[in-house]
Amino acid sequence: MSLRHLRLEDSDAHIEAGLGAIRRELELPDEFPTDVLAEAAHAAASPV
Repeated sequence: MSLRHLRLEDSDAHIEAGLGAIRRELELPDEFPTDVLAEAAHAAASPV
């Protein structure tokens, strides 16, 4: 199986619009909830 690397440009309005439509259809938030971001920051700052 071959491995492909794709790079999407932030400025590609067509891709951004398509991803936005998928988020709306699946009722996904645009950003992570505040508590999730806080937990991630805590986990990143904690030693393993």
